[in-house]
Amino acid sequence: MVKVVLGMNNLTLVFDPLEADRDALTALLQAAWKSAGKTPEAGRDVEIPVQYGGEFGPDLQAVADHTGLSVREVVQRPRSRAASF
Repeated sequence: MVKVVLGMNNLTLVFDPLEADRDALTALLQAAWKSAGKTPEAGRDVEIPVQYGGEFGPDLQAVADHTGLSVREVVQRPRSRAASF
C-alpha cells in the first residue's frame, strides 16, 4: 500500500498494481466494511462569524458590479446556500 486517504464520505487507496494483489485488497476491504458496523457520528453546528465590506471586504462593491447583484444580494447569497446543505 502506497497511501491511504480518508475522506468524509470516501476512502482512497493508492497502491502499486505490480506489487499489490488488487483482488486480495478488495476482499480485505469488503470484509472490513462488513465487520465495521454502523457508528454514526453526532453532528454539530459551527457558527463562523463573517464581516462584509469596509476593511474586511474592500472589493464587495466590485463583486456586486461584476455579478450584477446588489451588495445586499452578494452578502445574502452564501447564507442562503449554507442553509441548503
